[in-house]
Amino acid sequence: MALQSVVLHASSCGHVPPMSARPIDHLRLTSVALARGPSSLHPWHPQGCLPTIVGSARARRGKHGADTETEEPLEEQIDVGRKAEAISQQLQLPANQVRALVRQHPAIVGVPVDKLCRCLPPLAHALGVSLWQALFMVSRQPNVLDADLQQLLDCSNELAAAVQLPVEQVMFMAARQPYLLDAQPARMASEARKLAAALVCSTKGALQLLSRLSSKELHAVLSMSSSTILQRLPEVVEALGLPSASTRKLDMLRLVAKHPALLAASLNDIGRSTDALLVAFQRSAPRTFAAVLGKCPSLLTYPAEQILANYQGLLQHLQISRQTVARMLSKHPQLLRSSPDNIACKLRAMAYHMYIPQSQVVSMCVRQPALLSRDSNKLLACLNSLQDILGTNYQAAVIAAARAPNLLLWAPSSLQQKHQLLLEASGLLPARLNALLLQQPGLLTLSTDQLCNTVSSIHELLQVSGTELGQLLLQDPQLLVRGGRVLQEQVQELQDYLAVPASVVAQLLRRNPSILAAGSAVWLSNINTLLKVLQLSPQQVQSAIVTKPQLLKVQPEQLERVSKRLAHLLEQQQPWQQEFQQLSSDQLAFLWRVDSKGL
Repeated sequence: MALQSVVLHASSCGHVPPMSARPIDHLRLTSVALARGPSSLHPWHPQGCLPTIVGSARARRGKHGADTETEEPLEEQIDVGRKAEAISQQLQLPANQVRALVRQHPAIVGVPVDKLCRCLPPLAHALGVSLWQALFMVSRQPNVLDADLQQLLDCSNELAAAVQLPVEQVMFMAARQPYLLDAQPARMASEARKLAAALVCSTKGALQLLSRLSSKELHAVLSMSSSTILQRLPEVVEALGLPSASTRKLDMLRLVAKHPALLAASLNDIGRSTDALLVAFQRSAPRTFAAVLGKCPSLLTYPAEQILANYQGLLQHLQISRQTVARMLSKHPQLLRSSPDNIACKLRAMAYHMYIPQSQVVSMCVRQPALLSRDSNKLLACLNSLQDILGTNYQAAVIAAARAPNLLLWAPSSLQQKHQLLLEASGLLPARLNALLLQQPGLLTLSTDQLCNTVSSIHELLQVSGTELGQLLLQDPQLLVRGGRVLQEQVQELQDYLAVPASVVAQLLRRNPSILAAGSAVWLSNINTLLKVLQLSPQQVQSAIVTKPQLLKVQPEQLERVSKRLAHLLEQQQPWQQEFQQLSSDQLAFLWRVDSKGL
């Protein structure tokens, strides 16, 4: 027996669902359709009021439902914040996630906490999902708690067989969107295959897209034909109003995969949201703007009025220029979904926890806008963890975070893992390594894979041991930032320019690793200066650089200026010019340390 919406039964009996403070859009639309007659229902919807799993459970409580018409709205009866806190404590789930879920799906507020504690674990166990996923399922359809678990399993098994997927995957999708079990399994499987054919994806992919839609969007998409879905994609692109050159690389299939609601949204609303986004992004280059949409396509279905209000809130609370806000949004466009009050709370919380002025907090957020989407409790946990890892006080940990704001986006366990990796690879004492990381905290923002790859490349290319690596890092910590691939390319370029064996290049870089920071353009310019201005032979240039590697990292303008003065001096003193060609590499290196005017 398929899982039907409780409203199919409640509408015919005149009952109002007592558990929902704000009825789900799908239930309201279905009720209206039933009132208009069977012809107004969606083509995939069952005709008439059939007994259902949830509907039968609801009928047992019908008498209680009839008394709810005179009750006040649940928002007025229940403190939503305290209810979310109670759910979090009783179910041992993260409080911030529960609060966000309650804000997104307020219907769950009407479910008694003791009922959740009693019925939710068996539901999660029956479907083979986590307690959090089961709570999400109940938040979308609270009446699923009263359903027969065996019949839920039967529906899942039938749908899994129809779409030829493991039943565990179907249960996971049903936990995310219980309305997938609303229609007959064969019909839902047919709709999933239709969508898969239109979007050129697998049936599993289509079912995953459907599970991420709201109930209203789900029914809108399922009512579309394959040709309508195919036509819908170019219509959405056209609604953006951007030049074709910028949207040519906009992968609409990927956008739909990230945000399936694009298939059901109003084209006029998409156009208005795009206009609002263009205001927020300060008329950025269309290609840049299209790239931002690829990061966060959900903004296209976000109300235009709310986008503009949130944008004004960013300007008001951050007190920075519109161009700076536009750059922040290019890095983290999700900020346009944060209300002004939320932004103000995040700024105050960061200033309070870090004991720094709000202006400095704003400076950190400009460099790393994702901090404004980070929960303040996680920021505090990260700072405390950083203090323990580096063996320092809280103030020093805050200074490190201010130097590298990305640190606050990493989980404490990940920071600990990377610190341990550096400790073992470098062979440095913990105190020496911690002092280095306090000066260069950005090293802890590198991924574990990058650190491992770079350390391995340094060992191979520079021919160093563990203790020697530590000394190299003390000289030039940026060695780790370059990455293994870039390091290998630079070593090969240096070997080609100097025409020396790899062992000589390794020895040269061990003595002066900061040469790599100058880059190949500076190396080539300085080598050409020595060859053309001073007319040295390639062997002399090679010997001079091996003797004094710093020649490769001198600013080209400075080296050219000194070389021209020395060349002019040699022209005036003919005997010196003859002797100059016979100078040793040590003597040549000495000449560049002495100003030619002194000579």
